[in-house]
Amino acid sequence: MSLQKLIRFAEAEEAYRQALRIDPNHAETLSNLGVLLKDMGRIREAERSYQQALLLDPDYFLVYSNLLFAQTYRCDANREESLATARLFGERVAAKAVPFTHKPHPNNIHRRLRIGLVSGDLRNHPVGFFLEGVVAALPPEKLELFAYATSCLEDLSTKKLKKIISNWHRVEGLSDAELAQLIRSDAIDILVDLSGHTAYNRLSVFAWKPAPIQVTWLGYCATTGVQAMDYVLVDSITLKPEQTIDFVEKPWYLPDCYLCFTPPDLPIPVSPLPALAQPFVTFGCFNNTAKINPNVIACWARILLAVPNSRLLLKNPALTDATVQRSLMEPFQRAGIAPERLILEGSRQQTRKQHLECHHRLDMALDPFPYPGVTTSVEALWMGVPVLTLQGGCVLSRQGETLLQAAGLPDWIARDVDDYVAKAVTFASDLPRLATVRAGLRQQVLRSPLFDAPRFANHLTQAWQEMWRIWSLSDSVSAPNRAERPPEGSIPHHPAILFKPHDQPVEREAIGAECAVPSPFRLHIGGYEVKDGWKILNIRPGQGVDYVGDCKDLSRFPDGCCDEIYASHVIEHLPYQRDLPTTLVEFHRVMKPGAMLRISVPDLDILCQLFLDKRMSDQTRLHVMRMMFGGQTDENDFHHVGLNFEILSRFLVRAGFKSMQRVEKFSIFNDASSFAPYFGIPISLNVETIKQGPADAPDS
Repeated sequence: MSLQKLIRFAEAEEAYRQALRIDPNHAETLSNLGVLLKDMGRIREAERSYQQALLLDPDYFLVYSNLLFAQTYRCDANREESLATARLFGERVAAKAVPFTHKPHPNNIHRRLRIGLVSGDLRNHPVGFFLEGVVAALPPEKLELFAYATSCLEDLSTKKLKKIISNWHRVEGLSDAELAQLIRSDAIDILVDLSGHTAYNRLSVFAWKPAPIQVTWLGYCATTGVQAMDYVLVDSITLKPEQTIDFVEKPWYLPDCYLCFTPPDLPIPVSPLPALAQPFVTFGCFNNTAKINPNVIACWARILLAVPNSRLLLKNPALTDATVQRSLMEPFQRAGIAPERLILEGSRQQTRKQHLECHHRLDMALDPFPYPGVTTSVEALWMGVPVLTLQGGCVLSRQGETLLQAAGLPDWIARDVDDYVAKAVTFASDLPRLATVRAGLRQQVLRSPLFDAPRFANHLTQAWQEMWRIWSLSDSVSAPNRAERPPEGSIPHHPAILFKPHDQPVEREAIGAECAVPSPFRLHIGGYEVKDGWKILNIRPGQGVDYVGDCKDLSRFPDGCCDEIYASHVIEHLPYQRDLPTTLVEFHRVMKPGAMLRISVPDLDILCQLFLDKRMSDQTRLHVMRMMFGGQTDENDFHHVGLNFEILSRFLVRAGFKSMQRVEKFSIFNDASSFAPYFGIPISLNVETIKQGPADAPDS
C-alpha cells in the first residue's frame, strides 16, 4: 500500500501479486489490488479482484463500495448489475444492524431541527468545497448542525468547517453500534450521508436507523442500496422520473441544481486565452485517468485530428506513474496522434493554488464520459475555462449537463459523440468568441445558482423542513423507514409472512376469531404498499398493514369472502411438502366463485438459464443464486421450493383451481412481477387463475 500511495504502481502491483501467491485467499489484499487496478484505469480487472474478495468474505462491506465505485467508470456500465450489487450490500448491512425506532410528534413540526452530517471528507476535498459555503449560509435559528467525521484527516478547510459546525465528533474509531448510539443520543432529526460508496463512508451505520429521517447527498450520485436511507437529494436534470427505479431511496428534487460550489478563497485571476499568444489550441482534462476509457480516447483523437496543431493536456496524480502514461499514450498513437501533441502531467505535490493556475494553460476543457467531471468542471468554469460535456443516459452521466445548465452554458452540452466533436471543432475555430466567453465566465458563474450559497441553503432548509413535516404527521413509529418496504422494482423477500412474530404488538385486526370483511374484499398478501380497494395481510405490523398474521392461516376470514388475492414472491418461502399445498387450499377456500388469484414467484427456468449465461460476472451470478434460494439475511429468508409454470400449475390444480394463465406482468403494485435485472429478461413467473365455481373442491 505504501508503494501505491507513492504512485509507484508497477511495483505496488507486483507486491500485491506476490502477497497473493503466498496467500491467495486474503480478501483484504484482493480489495487493495482492486483499488490499485482501478487507479490504473484497468476497471474490469479491478472488478474481478473485488468479486474474488467478496466470494471469500461476503460481509466485507468496504469491498461492495469499492466494486460499486469502480463500476461507475465503465463505458459499458450495466445499471441493473450495479443496482443488484447495491441492494445486496444493503441486505448485508441490514442483517448486521439492530434498527432503532422513532415515534413522530405532530407538535414538533416547527421546532429547530438537529441535522447530522456523516463524512470523512470534511477537509480540502471536493465534498468540503461544495459544503463550506452552503453550511455557512444555513439559518442557525432553524437548524443545528452536528458533524460526524469518519476520518482523522484534517486541514485548514476542516478548521473553517469547525467554526461553523460547533457540534463536532471524531468517530473514525467507533463501531457501527457505537456510532449509531452516539447519533441517537444526540437526538438527530435528519442524518445526512455525504459519502455514498466513496472512501470513509459509514453507510452500514445508516442501516441501524439512528435518526428518523436519513438522506444521501453530494458525495456519490447513485443509490446506496441501504433500505433505511429514506431520500436522495437530486435535481430534475440529473434524475429523470422514469429512472427512480434505479434507487432504493425516494428522490427529493431540489430547484436549479443539486450542487452549490464554494468559490476558492485564493487570489487567482482569469488569464487571457492562451491560443491568442501561441499557434495552437490547448484542450484539457484534469479528471481521474480511470474516467478516460477507450470511447473517450477515440472521441478526443477525432478532435485533435480535426483541429490542426492542437494539444491535449491531461493532468492527474496517477500520471506520475510511467505505466499509466504508456497506457494512455498508446491508444492515442494508434489513432494517429503524435506523442508531442499529448501533455501528461502528475499533480501529486501541487497545492490547490498551483492546481487552479494550471487552467491558465487551457483554452477549453473536455469532459470525459460516461462519468463526467464535477469538481474539476466547476473549478474550470471559475477559472474562465468553458467545459464541453456530453448528455448522458443515466444519473451519474448527467452531472455535467446539470452543472452547465446551472452555469448558463447550454450550448456546451453535446447531444451525442458526433455533436461533441463538432462543437469542439467549432469552438476551437472561433478564438475571438472563445476569448469573450473566457473573459466573462467567472462573473457569469458567480451570479448563477451554481455558486449562490444563500439561495441553495434556503432550498436545502425548506427540503429538510418539509421532510420533517411529512414524517411528523405520519402515524407509524418508524415512518418513513424504507427498510420496511420493498423498493420499487426489487425482488421482495417476505419471510415475515411465513413466521409468527414474538413479543410484537399487534395492530388493527389480530389473529383470532373470524373477522368482518368489507365488500368487495381484495387481499394483498405480504406487501406494504397502500392502494385503494385493497387490504394488506402481513405478519409484521407496519404502516398500511390491515391484518397481522400468517398467510398459511386464513381462518379469520370466512369462506367465499374474497374477490381477489394478490401474492407476489411469497409462496416460494413455503416448504412444498407441508405448507405450500395447504396454503393454496386456504386461498381457494376464502375466494368467491369467479374470484381472481394472482401469484408471482421467481421463475426457476429463467434463473437457471441466467445462471449459465456466460455474460454473467461472478458477483451477478451470486445475485441470481439469491433469487433462487432467497436472500438468506436470516434463518427465515430461504426459498423452499423452485417453481416454473408446469410445477406451479400442478400445485394450483391440487388446490382446486381448474385453469391458469401466464401473463407478462400484473401492473397493480410496485413489486417484482416485471423485474428484469439482466439483459431485459423478466425473472418472475406471473400466473392468474380463477376459482371456477362453488362446487369445486381440492383434488384428493
